[in-house]
Amino acid sequence: MGAQLRVYKRRIKSVTATKKITKAMEMISASRIVKAQRKVAASTPYATELTRAVTAVATGSNTKHPLTTEAESPVRAAVLLLTSDRGLAGGYSSNAIKTAARLTERLRGEGKEVDTYVVGRKGVAYYGFRELKIADSWTGFTDNPSYADAKEIAAPLIEAIEKDTAEGGVDELHIVFTEFVSMLTQTPVDGRLLPLSLGEAAAGAAGRTSCFRCSTSSRRRRTSSTHCCRGTSRAGSTTPCCRPRLPSTRPAARR
Repeated sequence: MGAQLRVYKRRIKSVTATKKITKAMEMISASRIVKAQRKVAASTPYATELTRAVTAVATGSNTKHPLTTEAESPVRAAVLLLTSDRGLAGGYSSNAIKTAARLTERLRGEGKEVDTYVVGRKGVAYYGFRELKIADSWTGFTDNPSYADAKEIAAPLIEAIEKDTAEGGVDELHIVFTEFVSMLTQTPVDGRLLPLSLGEAAAGAAGRTSCFRCSTSSRRRRTSSTHCCRGTSRAGSTTPCCRPRLPSTRPAARR
């Protein structure tokens, strides 16, 4: 009886220690997600206006450029997959990897050769374990990416799309990433980044000037991961109509 009691006490002590560790991890994650959401909210107007500027320049120019001119019969495409360097993020990386695999199959079904570029250790480990070929990869900065990191990734991709396919270049560049919706929902997204589709870029920029959640009367949508600002957004405004809802940092009330 005494031996069993000691086993139970050790087990209780072990579970209590694990509880303290997971609680600390939860607090660190909560603080980091708030900072990340604020960065996304701050960069959204910049990304919207940058898309508009590029679209306006490309629309008003008669110069043919590989970044805006579509090939008549594309034969080679590049896929850029964005994953994380570390785990404990649910399906953040795995869903993006699955989406990239489906996109690769679809492109190959269209008769195109595919070059895969991977960002993040999770994606690199997936392709390495299955001995799948990677054109290039980057790791070590996904927790806090900078402009220098983005420039390092963009350089070989732009070089590939500007180069002729006979010399190893590509006709298209597709990107696969995970779009943050809420702390419980992250949606994998894939889309063609280059050549720039002027119609889609203009429609996307115009669509971001108005907010569906501000005009809907659905209570379910109003209480989703975003909350609406006061007033209405107008075309040409750099202020987004909705902002990500940041998780509350107040301690829960004791019952």
